[in-house]
Amino acid sequence: MSDDHSLHVYKRLNSGELDGMPTMMAQPCGRRDAFRLSFVKDWDGDGKPDLICVARNQSIAVAKQSTDLSFSELSIVVDLASLGVAEAWPDDTWRSYFRAAVTDVVDWNGDGLQDFLLTSGAVLLQTREVFKVLRGIVPGRSVLDGSILKAADFNKDGLLDVVMVAEAKGQATVFLQLNGSLQEAQTLEFQPSGRRRIPPRAVQVVDWYGSGVPDVLIGDGFGNYHQGVHTLVGISIRMLSSSCVAKAACNYAGVCSDRTSLCRCDEGYISKGDCAACAKGYFTSGTLLQRQCLPCAGRWSGRSCYGRGTCFDDLSAQSPGSSDYRAGNGSCACNDARFYGTDERGLRSCHLGECGAWQQEVGGQCRPNLNYLMMLLLFAVQMFGMWMLLYLVVAGSPMAIEDISLDSGVVVVTTTTSHRLLRRPVLQAKVHFSQTGHPLLDSKVFYAKPMHSQKNRCVLLEAEGHAMTGRADASIGWLMISRSRVALCVGFFMLPLGLLCVATGALALCLYIFAGLHNFHAACAVGVTFILAAAAQLWRRLLLRTSLNNQLDHFRAKVASVPPVACPRGADRGITTARLLELWQAFEVHIRDRDMYFVVANIVKPLTSTCKLSYVEYEGPAKFAWFVSHFWGTPFCHFKDALRHHTRWVGEKLDCAYWICSFSNNQWAIQAELGSTCEESSFFLALNSLSCKGTAMVLDEEVKPLSRSWCLFEVLQTRLLKERRSDYRGLSLCTSSGVLGHGSGLDVVLAVGRHLTSLRLQDASASEPADKKMIDERVESMAGGFEATNEFVRVTIREALELAEASFQDDLSKVVAMLS
Repeated sequence: MSDDHSLHVYKRLNSGELDGMPTMMAQPCGRRDAFRLSFVKDWDGDGKPDLICVARNQSIAVAKQSTDLSFSELSIVVDLASLGVAEAWPDDTWRSYFRAAVTDVVDWNGDGLQDFLLTSGAVLLQTREVFKVLRGIVPGRSVLDGSILKAADFNKDGLLDVVMVAEAKGQATVFLQLNGSLQEAQTLEFQPSGRRRIPPRAVQVVDWYGSGVPDVLIGDGFGNYHQGVHTLVGISIRMLSSSCVAKAACNYAGVCSDRTSLCRCDEGYISKGDCAACAKGYFTSGTLLQRQCLPCAGRWSGRSCYGRGTCFDDLSAQSPGSSDYRAGNGSCACNDARFYGTDERGLRSCHLGECGAWQQEVGGQCRPNLNYLMMLLLFAVQMFGMWMLLYLVVAGSPMAIEDISLDSGVVVVTTTTSHRLLRRPVLQAKVHFSQTGHPLLDSKVFYAKPMHSQKNRCVLLEAEGHAMTGRADASIGWLMISRSRVALCVGFFMLPLGLLCVATGALALCLYIFAGLHNFHAACAVGVTFILAAAAQLWRRLLLRTSLNNQLDHFRAKVASVPPVACPRGADRGITTARLLELWQAFEVHIRDRDMYFVVANIVKPLTSTCKLSYVEYEGPAKFAWFVSHFWGTPFCHFKDALRHHTRWVGEKLDCAYWICSFSNNQWAIQAELGSTCEESSFFLALNSLSCKGTAMVLDEEVKPLSRSWCLFEVLQTRLLKERRSDYRGLSLCTSSGVLGHGSGLDVVLAVGRHLTSLRLQDASASEPADKKMIDERVESMAGGFEATNEFVRVTIREALELAEASFQDDLSKVVAMLS
C-alpha cells in the first residue's frame, strides 16, 4: 500500500516472477484514518478477495469487492473491545506502528464462515448471529509476547495448524493439531530483527513456489527485508532475501548458486524455487515434516514401472488448474492386465507377466503381431459376409425388375440380377412386388418358381403349383421375397441363406475365441463391417440400372433443352402425331404389344416424376384440334397406328395435335383433373374448347371404349356438340388399319359392326363407382337419355358401314373390270 493509501497489486507472470508494474486500486481503509488495512481475504465466499481493516479502537470492518474491482464502504462486523479481547497500545506508537489483537483470518472450524485468530492464542469464532471466543487454542505458555500467529495445514491432514513467529526473539514455532488440540512440534532460532521492541506485521504463510510446501514470508514492517533463508522441519521460512544460503535455501535437496540465487536440485527433486517438489517418476514419502522424494517402482531399472506402466507420482496426482498440492504413492498402473508384480516396498512394479498369444511387446505395450492382424482381418471378412447375407434376409432379397410379361402363356418375371432362388427349396418362394405401377402386382402376394435355363427369370404363380396366365406387364419396380421364407428359399451354391448366415456367424465367433481378439478390436470390426455392408447395399441399389432406366435417362437428355412449361387445362394441352411416334420409337423395345396402362406407369410417370406435370407440359404443349376417346387396355402400337391413319384421313401433317387423356392429364393430380362434377373435368373443358374439330374414338375389334363410362361421357358430349355446332365433325371411329368407312379393312368393319349390334351404353363400367353413377345420371338427364345416345352411336356406325360397303363395292368392281 502506498502513501496515498491506494492498493498495489503485483501479478505473477508465467515465469514465476512478479510483475514490476503493479495495478493501482483505491481502497477505503486509508480514507478513514482510524482504520488500517490488515488482511485480504474472501470474507463472503463469492470467490473475490475482500479487504479486512482494523481500527485503533479494535473494531474490525470489511470492504467487499464488487465486479468492477472496486470496494464498498467499510462495514463494521465486530468490536473486539466489547468482547474483552482487545489490546491497548500507547498513543505515541499509533502513527509509527499499528498493533491489533487479530493476527490471522481463517475458517477455523470449516463451516464456511471466516474466523479470527488472536495473538493471545484464542480464536474468535463467527456464527450466524454472533462471535464466540474460544480461549486456549494455542497453549497459553507458548504464546510469546509480541508474536504473530498464522494458521495453515502444514501436515496436509485437513486440520489447521499454527506457526508462531516472534521476530523480536528470533523464534518460529510450529504447532500441529493432533488428537483434538494444538501441540508444539518444533522451534527454530533465526537471526532477530534489529528493532526488537517492534514485532513484525508482515508475516504470511503461502505455498509461494507451488511445491506443496508452505512457505513463511517474514518482513519487519518498515520495508526492510531480512537476509538469510532457513528451513524449519520441512517448512521453508523465506525472508524475502536477494541471496541464499547454499543448502538451506533449497530445502537440503539441492545447491543454491550465489551468482543467480537459483537452486540446482538433487536427483528426484524439481526446482520450483526451493527444490521442495518431487520430479517426474518420484513421489513424496513420509509426512510433510519428514518428507523425501523416493523413486517410483522399477525406477532403478532406468524407467519407471520397467517401462511397462505409468507411475502415480506427485505430478500425476496434481489436479489440472488446482493450487492444492497432492502427493502420489509411487505405484504403477500397468499398460496391460497381464503385467503384474511388486517390488520390495510392496509397490506394484509391472515387471512380471508376458503378452498373450498373437501379440508382441512393443515399448511396454502389448501390440498385435502379424498373425493377430490376419485373424482380425479374417474375422472382419466373415462379419462383412454375414451382414451382407443378413441384409438379404431382413430386406427380403430385393431385386430390380427388368421385365414382367407373358411368355408361352405364363407370366415370367425377369430381374436385372440373379434371383438366387433355390431349385429345390425347403419352402416355395413367396414374393410380392412394389412400385411396378400395376395395381394387381402391387396388391397381391404370389409364388415364384425359378426357370432352369436362366438365373434371372422366374415363373409367377398365383398359388403353389398354378402358374399365372393373366396378363400383367411392367418394366419397373422391385421383386421381394417374403421375410418369413427368404432364409429357406434363397441362397448361394445350393445352400439356403439361413444356413449361410449361421455358418459365417459361427466361423466369426470361432475366430474371435481362437485368436483371443480384443473386445474393442472385435467391436470395431463388427461396427465398421456393418457400416461398409450397409453402404455397399445402398451403393448397389443406387447404381442398379435397368435397360428402361437407361432409356429414360437418354430420353430426358434428349428433351432437356426444352424446360417443362405448365399450362391451363383445356385447348393448350395437345400432343402432336410426330411426338407420339417419337415416344413409340424411343421405347418400342419396351412397349411392344403393351397397353396404355404400361405406358403411363412405366414411361409417362417416371419421366414427369421431377416436374409433377402432365407429359404434354413436360415435352412441350400444342393447341389441339382433335379429341381422342380411347380405352387404356388397347395395345399402344394399335393406338398410335389408329391416330396416324386419322391424321392422314383429315389431310393434315404430323404436327396435327390431339388431346389424349393419358398425356394431357396430369397423372400426379388426377382428382384435380376430374373435378367434382362432369363440367369441371378436363375432358369436358377439352371437348368444349373452340379449337376442337371433332372426336376420334380409337376402337379395337371388341369395341372396348364403348364399354367404359368416361368414353360414354365423351360420346354424349360429342353428340351434343354435333347438335350445337355446324362445324363440328362429330365422331370418327379409328382402328389400327384406318378410319372406319374410310380405308379400314373390311374384316375390322364387320367385327366392329357385330359387337355394336348387342352394345348397350348403360352397361358401361368405370374404375370408380362414383364416376359411373355421375356419368349415368348425366346421360339420363339429357333428352332421350341412353336410348338417344345408343341411337347416335348406331347411326355413326351405320354410316361408317355404309361408306365401307360402298367403298368395297367400288373396289370390287374395279378388280372385276381388270380381270375381264
